Formats: sequence, structure tokens, C-alpha cells
Amino acid sequence: MSLSIVLPIGNYSRDRDNVLKILSQCQRYGIQIYAVIDDEALNESHHAILELKQVGKNSIEVLFFGRKNPGGARNLALEKIESEWIQFCDSDDE
Repeated sequence: MSLSIVLPIGNYSRDRDNVLKILSQCQRYGIQIYAVIDDEALNESHHAILELKQVGKNSIEVLFFGRKNPGGARNLALEKIESEWIQFCDSDDE
């Protein structure tokens, strides 16, 4: 059984600590994360992408959507996922 998590991130600076916590927990259990940067602030988005790829290594796929639309961000990730199960969460979820 394989599981992937789709995580739209609309405000990385606000939710950074929580996103890194989610990533850490998913790495522990071998869960693939599809983090979709859903932020129009390109400098912020670029920083988020670099940091997440560095921390996440092989357990994270970082995508850029940039339209402030969580539904569209989720759909973008769905096009890439090949796992059996999918979980959606937001960057501020606990």
C-alpha cells in the first residue's frame, strides 16, 4: 500500500514551522509529499522550494502553482501522483 499527501502551501513564511513538522513526520513513515506552492510572491516561493527540497530530499516533490487557489493546487498534484491512497491537508493543519 502506498500513500501520498498533497499539501498546498499558500503562505510559507506563516506556516513554515508547521510544514517542516509535517514533512518530518511523513519522512519517518516513508510517506511521499506533494507540496504545491500556491503563492504569487515569487521570492517567497523560490525560498520555500529550495528549503523544502533540501530538507525533504527524496520524500518530497515540490510543485509551483502560484495562483492562490488550493483546489487548483490539489488538482496539479493529482496529475503527478501514482500512489494507491491520497490524503489532502493544508499547510496550517496539525
